[in-house]
Amino acid sequence: MFVHLPIFRVTRQASAPKRQLRIPPSVANHIRDDSTMNKQFWYFLIHGLLGKRKGAYANFYSYGEHLGDALDLTLKNTSTVGLTDCDLIEAQRLDTFENFELPKECEKISKDVFFKPGLSIYKIKKNEENYIYPTGIVKSSDDGEYDAELIKNQFVAYSKDANGIYTFLMTPDKYLIEDLFFKSFDFIPSVDSVALFIEAEWDNEESTELWINKSLTERQPIIDFLINNIPKTINNGYVSTVVCCAKGETNLVIDSHKHLKLTTKDESVFNNFGKNIMDLGYQQTQDFYSLEYGYYHWHYRPADSLDKMNFREYLTKNGFEILKNE
Repeated sequence: MFVHLPIFRVTRQASAPKRQLRIPPSVANHIRDDSTMNKQFWYFLIHGLLGKRKGAYANFYSYGEHLGDALDLTLKNTSTVGLTDCDLIEAQRLDTFENFELPKECEKISKDVFFKPGLSIYKIKKNEENYIYPTGIVKSSDDGEYDAELIKNQFVAYSKDANGIYTFLMTPDKYLIEDLFFKSFDFIPSVDSVALFIEAEWDNEESTELWINKSLTERQPIIDFLINNIPKTINNGYVSTVVCCAKGETNLVIDSHKHLKLTTKDESVFNNFGKNIMDLGYQQTQDFYSLEYGYYHWHYRPADSLDKMNFREYLTKNGFEILKNE
């Protein structure tokens, strides 16, 4: 049964870690060369497979223009240590620390990527499922208030608030989020427009920008635009993607924290949406955990996306404009 929970307020967790990563004591200073002088330096905890029956965790360090670039360079080199089907589990930026260091035993496996020898190997259990953070956001290596294992493919549904808005919130993982988002188009009465929020945290600017396209007002062209721009929108940790439905002032959203979110003033729209999600096999919970609340985490954009300036230019060329406050 789909149940409305009372609305409650939660305190947002700052996205930047406040404590330094606990680097192993056996370290040596790592000196930059000219090719890496202006690049960021990242630590990644990577999960991958060793054949069909074993999984493993590995520690990598990589230079890159940004997190997504460093991650892409790392994933292109995980096969050199025998790992396949790799996913990002944790990340930490190191070049912001004074005299950042590498463990002595690290091996250089490509121009920009280092591997710390030693895999944490385990036997995969039948029907075992691990939650993998959606592209665009990842847990920091710093520990937050809650255990990472508490985040699951579950949803919470809140009764209308003081503004008459019902809210559905879900944390689909990397392998569910895109498919579930597009399936959800069938769970709302209509698809009437699309909007994109470019978050202020991207390049640490002062304000969030709302971009709209007055000519994108039909379902299929909206779907086509989003499918053709997944790295720039749904998978971009600095962008919230909003599909609008006129009935009930309904918004279907993949936000910058990669929640699947529905807000509406129409209770029938809300109930129908929740029922359809449950019919897909997903469970409602009262104990909702998300990287946004109680976890140190990082936002990032994929390597095959655009930087902020070029993304703005791209939107303008494709009929979008900033909605300015009058």
